[in-house]
Amino acid sequence: WPAPAPPNRMAIDFKMLMREERLRARERHAPPPAAAAALLSEPRSPPPPLPQTDVDWALPSRNDRPEYDAEAHAVDCGVRGIAHIAEWCSAEEEEAMLRCTDGAPAHRWTQLRGRRLQSLGGTPSSSDGGMTREPLPSWVQSVCDELVRCGVFPHDQPPNHVLLNEYRPGQGIDPHKDGPLYAPRVAILSLSSRAPPPPHARRPGAAYGVSSQAEL
Repeated sequence: WPAPAPPNRMAIDFKMLMREERLRARERHAPPPAAAAALLSEPRSPPPPLPQTDVDWALPSRNDRPEYDAEAHAVDCGVRGIAHIAEWCSAEEEEAMLRCTDGAPAHRWTQLRGRRLQSLGGTPSSSDGGMTREPLPSWVQSVCDELVRCGVFPHDQPPNHVLLNEYRPGQGIDPHKDGPLYAPRVAILSLSSRAPPPPHARRPGAAYGVSSQAEL
């Protein structure tokens, strides 16, 4: 019978050389003991503060604020139930609300075509009872409370959702319907510019395009 072949010592030696080379490479790149200790004992910097999510301001309750009058504030625009209350808030209150809006954290804004918006109070949904509720920012809640006090909304049906739209000059939104999830009563508070065009009846087959100069 032929003698067995000798073991492959070259392969064994090569593997050992590779292990030794890897060990030497790790030793070359490892920091000295003092540096390693300093790295481990260095205190971590504190995390950045959370973004501001509310503003310490509230719309005051004023006795001289105009109250809703269905007959006196009615607007003849071809759609029943439309009203307009001029100068519902003062110039100082308007400036304060704009500052609150500008102070909102960036993550609250959603950029859309022709505008950006904040959806406050929750997310309208066809499930979950029609609304996934979230608390309104305190300054927004104070505006809603004042709308109820002035009779714009009934006490048993206060507003619970706010779409805060920002329109730059030349921007706008196409005519649309909000759908059955919304109660048949809404209020639009126009800041920093004239009021937007009033709602109008939809003409079948007509194409619409609206460009608002309002900034908010």
